[in-house]
Amino acid sequence: MRNHPGRGRGLLGTININRPEARNALSKTVLREIRAALEDFAVREDVHL
Repeated sequence: MRNHPGRGRGLLGTININRPEARNALSKTVLREIRAALEDFAVREDVHL
């Protein structure tokens, strides 16, 4: 799921998890991958979070 420079995937999404049962359903690995992707986007000049 990591986004590498020069590999635009054209994805746009919003994640809003406010129910404890939904949060618990996501594994820590999935959450780490989501965080890593957002951090990669944060350093790109062509992406605004």
